[in-house]
Amino acid sequence: MKKKFLLLCFFLTSAFIYQSCDYVINAVPAGTASTGSGSTTGIIYRKVLIEDYTGHKCGNCPAAARELHKLDSLYSGKIVPLAIHAGFYANVTPTSVPAYPTNLKCQASTDYDTFFGNSTAGNPNGLVNRIGFGGAAFIKQWSDWGSSAYSMISMPADFKITISNTYNVGSNQVTSVVTTKALNSKSGTYNLVVLMVEDSIVAEQIDYSLPAGSQYVTNYVFNHVVRGAVNSSWGDQIIASTITAKDSIVKTYANFQLSATWKYKHCKIVAFVYDALSTSTTQYEVLQAESKDVN
Repeated sequence: MKKKFLLLCFFLTSAFIYQSCDYVINAVPAGTASTGSGSTTGIIYRKVLIEDYTGHKCGNCPAAARELHKLDSLYSGKIVPLAIHAGFYANVTPTSVPAYPTNLKCQASTDYDTFFGNSTAGNPNGLVNRIGFGGAAFIKQWSDWGSSAYSMISMPADFKITISNTYNVGSNQVTSVVTTKALNSKSGTYNLVVLMVEDSIVAEQIDYSLPAGSQYVTNYVFNHVVRGAVNSSWGDQIIASTITAKDSIVKTYANFQLSATWKYKHCKIVAFVYDALSTSTTQYEVLQAESKDVN
C-alpha cells in the first residue's frame, strides 16, 4: 500500500513540472522525425531552415515569400521555412493611409533581426541554416536561397529531431516533447530552440509586383510567421561538451499558452539545433530542424 501511495505521489508531482530534460541512452522516440523526403536508404538527411526577414510595408517582400513557398514545395519535407517579421517594415501603423494594424512581430523575431542585422541590410533577405555567421555571404538575397538550400538537402545529418505535441482545446495550451538524437558522436556546445509558428494569417501587405492602384492588399495570406519562442529566442543548452552517437536529449515544454487570436489548427512547433560555441568557426549554424502541427 505504501509503495502504491509513493508511486501516486511521484506521478502527481511530475504532472506539474513545466519543463523537464532527460538524457536517454539509445532512445527510439516516436513522433515526427527529420527523415529525408523520399529516402529509401534509411539515411537521415539534414533539413534546411530558411528564415525570410520581411514586413507588411515591404513591397518587394511578397516576391521573397513566393520563392520560399516554391522551395518548400520543390523540396517537400526537406525545408523548414520561417517568416521573421521585424524592423521598420513590420511596424504597426493602424491610423496611417494605407493602414497596417495587424502586428506580426514578436520578441524572438526582433531578437534575431537586431542581432543578425537583416532589416538593416535591407529586406527582403534571409538566412539559410544560419551558415557563415560573420561573413559577407551570411545574409542572403532571396534569389540565392534556392542554390544554398540545394547544396545542403542531400547532406547526412548529425542529429535527428522528433516532436510530439499534445493540444488542450479547453485551455488553448500545447505541451511539446522534443527529442534530439545524436546520429554521430559530437563535441561542442549545442542549443535547442523551440518556436511557435502560424500559417494562413490574413492581413494587409503592400506588393509592388501588382499594378499601380492595387498594390495595397487587405487579404494577403501570411505563412510561416514566427509567433514567439516556446523556450527562448536562443534556446536551451542541450549539449555542453560531448554526446555519443545514438544518445538522446529529451526536453518537455508543458502548457505553452497560445494567444486567443491565433488559430491553433494553423499553428506548428518548429525546433532546431544549432552550434552555440562562441569560439566555433560554425557558430549559430543550424545542424537540424523539424516542424510538427500543434494539433
